[in-house]
Amino acid sequence: MVAPRSTATAKPAEPNQNEQPVNQQTSTQKSITTTDTVNETVNQDQTSRTQSTVSPATNTSTELTNSSNNQATSAQPQQETATQNTAAHSSTNSANEATNQVSQPTAPATLQATKATNSSNTASTTTDPQVETIAQGTWGTSKWEYTHQGDDYILHFHAGTLGASSHGYNYDNNEVGSIGASHDIFNGNWQWSDALTQIIIDPGVKANQNASYLFAGLKHLQQIVGLDNLDTNSVNNMAQMFAYCSKLTSLDLSNFNTTNVTDMNGMFWGCNNLTNLDVSNFNTANVNNMANMFEYDSGLTKLDLSNFNTAKVTNMREMFADCSGLAKLDLDHFNTANVTDMGQMFWGCNNLTNLDVSNFNTANVNNMVEMFEYDSSLTNLDLSNFNTAKVTDMSHMFAGCSGLTSLDLGKFDTSNLSDLEGMFSYCNNLNHLILGSNMLLNVYTGLPNVPETGTQIPGTNRVVASPYWVATSGYQQGHKYTSTELMELIGRDQVTTYDWDSKPAFTQTTETKTKVRTINLHQPNGQLKTETQTVAVSRPVTINPDGSKT
Repeated sequence: MVAPRSTATAKPAEPNQNEQPVNQQTSTQKSITTTDTVNETVNQDQTSRTQSTVSPATNTSTELTNSSNNQATSAQPQQETATQNTAAHSSTNSANEATNQVSQPTAPATLQATKATNSSNTASTTTDPQVETIAQGTWGTSKWEYTHQGDDYILHFHAGTLGASSHGYNYDNNEVGSIGASHDIFNGNWQWSDALTQIIIDPGVKANQNASYLFAGLKHLQQIVGLDNLDTNSVNNMAQMFAYCSKLTSLDLSNFNTTNVTDMNGMFWGCNNLTNLDVSNFNTANVNNMANMFEYDSGLTKLDLSNFNTAKVTNMREMFADCSGLAKLDLDHFNTANVTDMGQMFWGCNNLTNLDVSNFNTANVNNMVEMFEYDSSLTNLDLSNFNTAKVTDMSHMFAGCSGLTSLDLGKFDTSNLSDLEGMFSYCNNLNHLILGSNMLLNVYTGLPNVPETGTQIPGTNRVVASPYWVATSGYQQGHKYTSTELMELIGRDQVTTYDWDSKPAFTQTTETKTKVRTINLHQPNGQLKTETQTVAVSRPVTINPDGSKT
């Protein structure tokens, strides 16, 4: 059995005070439930302070004024009213708040047209039935508001610098990023971040130097409008920036400035519906961590990494794991001289038919666990230049590569290897294997048995002659081994080629048929002369394994 895939990245520790999963709400973000009826008579001398603080960009501002007879204004057809407090609470307001029932935050779907602000501690209503402002505030120096418009829940950022990164966990123990974990956005209300479908970014919005987890965990986010407005010039950390955004289908990051970024770990992790991703202009000259960068992006069918500079990268673990939609990856320009971890790098890329890693420099790599596991569509893999002198783990490296027919491991060195369990498990079509003198296998390597006699060998016109491997060149040339014997073989002192014992799948022969014909000749004298001619007809014939001829 192939061991289950290990978890690449340990879960962060339980959230601290800055990473709270609970839906805490400050008094500045209290939501008024639809069952509350709070009447307020606004005096004429207070009229100037009744305007909403919502940005005009959301078109949700409502100005409340009193009629001459001081009648209370109703905000909704359901007779729901909301209390608007002045910026500074008077003792009268405090007493009034104590006597009115205020609910804890509820999911946006249950909210009515009520808006709460955490910047001025006020709540007011909107008269626009199409737009409701649920909350607003400031993150870093960027003002924001959260609105409900039709089917969308929208978070709108205005010019300013976004706050620093944070992340935590919701009630399901699912990770949430800055939007949902930060106390300055929704006060960590995961219900609001969970419902979010759209983000709008105005010109002048600057990403924090630490932009990790910025949009992470927004599992219903479908669109980021104005992403090209986001200024990333000062960013050095983009780890898990879009992680788990499973509803996003397109990301155009062609305007991103990544010159100063050093960490892109898990940047697009779990964006499994992403079909269009433009990272063609990324400057990755200073990046040292690309682990999990595109992991679980199973919707991608193409990925242009031609401008990637990987000279400083040390970690590529699970970089393309489970990118099951990719058929081709062009990595021939990758500089991997400083990479130490390639574990599970291409795990589960089961549609990958073309992968060129022949230029990989693996001199410093110590981990190749499950590197190509379950890449079942690969038929050939050129590893002839791989240097594995420092590798300690190759377990399940090729497990499940059922399409592989040939492997050249002539330069592999397993002298420092501690684990190669299941290295060839389920490589059922592997029939050509080159092993060097420093490549020592063991009975746990999982090399499948040679099929029964007469089995067609994939990609050839040959069949299995006997259930053995044959040394076709090198050490003990001509000797036959079972798979178990080959795994336990010691003493190989040179590069040796092993092939399944085989024979032609057909027999070439010549088939000859004789044809006799009789010719009647009429003579001038009226007599009939008869002659017999014998003709031999020959043709080449192929006798197939099933006895048929072609």
